Amino acid sequence: MEDYEVQARHAVADLCATYTMSADRGKANEIAEVFAEDAVFDVESGQLEGREAIRKFFSDLIASAVLSPGKQSPARHHLTTSQVKMNECGHASGRTYFIVVRDGAIIQCGIYVDRYRLVDGEWKISYRQVRMELDLLAGQYAPR
Repeated sequence: MEDYEVQARHAVADLCATYTMSADRGKANEIAEVFAEDAVFDVESGQLEGREAIRKFFSDLIASAVLSPGKQSPARHHLTTSQVKMNECGHASGRTYFIVVRDGAIIQCGIYVDRYRLVDGEWKISYRQVRMELDLLAGQYAPR
């Protein structure tokens, strides 16, 4: 494995950790920063296009009772198995399994299906599809 690929894989892993830890801490701006300006975020309720739309989605979600600090006990996202494939220079794709735990119980689990892109020397998520396999919070989300 080339040094470039090792560094890219570490950067992508850090990007994914930043996303989950920012979500756990209710930081919509930090979540949005892991995405490219023209990123697509694909969730069951529809596709969001662009970093600002993604930021608004998370700001609204955090403000709701679902993720708002102090309204419910904190949720913790855990990334488990992850596979990243380096494509042509400056592009990669990946799949990562996740679980979300609150009060000792799994409340969500699924797969992140991602595409990553090098933007001005930094890896960003250019596309993320969230494939939910279990979502005990589905009825709690505020309408968009």
